[in-house]
Amino acid sequence: KKVLIFKTTGEIISSYDRLESKLFALGWHRYTGELEPMLAFDRERKQYFHPKPGSCFISLPLDFDKLRIIHLYEIVVQTRTAFAIREI
Repeated sequence: KKVLIFKTTGEIISSYDRLESKLFALGWHRYTGELEPMLAFDRERKQYFHPKPGSCFISLPLDFDKLRIIHLYEIVVQTRTAFAIREI
């Protein structure tokens, strides 16, 4: 099984509370503004994070249990120095 790790502490990110606290500490926040029409239709099923300032997004399902490997890679790519994926 692959898991998301916070590199600084080696902590396994196992909930949105943990993930959000790390993202917020890195300057990311929940995006609540206007979305492009292509993304807006999915607002009820997803939540979006983006850095402040910045124009990139991390798009994640509302339910943490529905995170898939593609979502983990999206987090890692957008926050290269903070997170990693490990096999457990």
